[in-house]
Amino acid sequence: MKKTVALLLCAAMVLCMAACGAATTQPAPTTEQPAAETEKAESPVEQKITYNAVESPSYDPIRDTQSGEVVSHMFEGLTCWSQGEIVNGQAKSIECSKDGLAYTITLRDDIFWTDGQPVTAPDFYYSWMRELDPETAAKYVTNLYIIKNASAFNAGSCSAEEVGIEVKDDKTLIVTMESPVSYFEELLAFKAYLPVRQDTVEANGETWAQTPDTCISNGPFKMVEYTPGEKMLLTKNEKYYGAADITINDLEIRFITDSSVELMSYQTSEIQIAVKPSAETCAQYGEEALTISKLSTMWLVPNCQDEVLKDARVRAALSLAIDRQLICDNVLKGGETPAYTIVPKGVIDPTTGKSFADGNEFKEDVERAKELLAEAGYPNGEGFPVITYGTSSGTEYEEVAQTILAMWKANLGIEATIEVEDSSAFIAHRGEGYFDVARYTMAGTYADPIASLSLYLSTAKANDSNYINPEYDETLAAARAAVAPEEKYALYHELDNMLTEDTAVIPLYYPSIKFLIKPEVQGVGVNYLGMLEFKSAHIA
Repeated sequence: MKKTVALLLCAAMVLCMAACGAATTQPAPTTEQPAAETEKAESPVEQKITYNAVESPSYDPIRDTQSGEVVSHMFEGLTCWSQGEIVNGQAKSIECSKDGLAYTITLRDDIFWTDGQPVTAPDFYYSWMRELDPETAAKYVTNLYIIKNASAFNAGSCSAEEVGIEVKDDKTLIVTMESPVSYFEELLAFKAYLPVRQDTVEANGETWAQTPDTCISNGPFKMVEYTPGEKMLLTKNEKYYGAADITINDLEIRFITDSSVELMSYQTSEIQIAVKPSAETCAQYGEEALTISKLSTMWLVPNCQDEVLKDARVRAALSLAIDRQLICDNVLKGGETPAYTIVPKGVIDPTTGKSFADGNEFKEDVERAKELLAEAGYPNGEGFPVITYGTSSGTEYEEVAQTILAMWKANLGIEATIEVEDSSAFIAHRGEGYFDVARYTMAGTYADPIASLSLYLSTAKANDSNYINPEYDETLAAARAAVAPEEKYALYHELDNMLTEDTAVIPLYYPSIKFLIKPEVQGVGVNYLGMLEFKSAHIA
């Protein structure tokens, strides 16, 4: 399987180095799979990990907006992450046609839902078509648009039978592409492609994934307890094909939003992994701290339909008045670098062999920002209304917000207020256009610019800037259809230039991701999305 170039970002790094045990293939049973027999001797040490994570308003894979990591513990796609690399998951084999337009996917014989029913090709078909259904209004549905006629079906302009997903039999899927892509196998591990069970979804409605009794899943761990706002307990899924090679019996996930409370919990060993430490805290913890680059970008979304911000000159002024290097050096101090495009720095342009972001830099210019604001009717900020800057809670996010507001006041003479909300409320309000400007962070789903650029299709549910540009939509469609890398990447750069020239987004920086991890916790994997996985982890 092709390794993604983003592995250069330390995607294959393991938090505490340990060999990745190969999954043991179980004999294919004809009915319900028996519980996997544990081949390893029982350890005298309790094999439980307690760590902090972000809570999501839903753990339905297509409704999750905050914690794809937690979802990935419970659900597994045709491919999955293992020690920072993409490997086959529920798929036994994935074969691509010579023209790159058709994939024949054969499922493993030993894959089961947590209630013992087999996972089948129709489960994947149902899950993908459910997401494509216009009535579902799935936020990240554009990730399926690489499939033939998926976009047309989602827009209501073709039938389900015309979509390029065919169930040949219970163990075989044939997927036809709109055009050849290099990242399909990476994408199959993403939450947009995870399977769900039709009967449990339809019997329990939107809350099916929120309670242990109805959250039927197929991943390495299963939900056994969930207290919203506090914690979730997952246990090893004995129906999982690789259960015999998983040492960790329990994952207790805490939902601590305050970084100082998280640090205190780590210091008292209430949790063994902290995910919100500051750069200063990491410096104090030596070998217990890990900082890695992340295939991600932090940017601001200005509401392009707002009465004031609909003027592109105002949006450009806000962007040009921000000193990104100062934020990285004096506020973040954790290896972050300035961003001038929303495409993550680790995404490589194959036509140049360099980062897609190289050469996309624009010059920050306070004097030009003042001129643009004056042209828009607000000389020295006079008459400019107080705007709202929305962010989720977190020391880093709030300090960055305070710094940007200080820059806007000093450089442009304008006032803004910060509205801090918990993650779930913030995501919902941002999508509703509640804020004038809001923080947006996205981990690259796969190492291709389209993962970020497709967010700003006029009809995309993730288009929280409310940016509407028919030319952008047409260029995006052309980029998807292009086959030759030279043509495709030229169109990608054109799309990126449109976003920059219109200031539909305000790129800020490329984040690093920081952890504190207790020495006894070993073998935890982390991928380039910053997601942890515990299939090879153990407590020493």
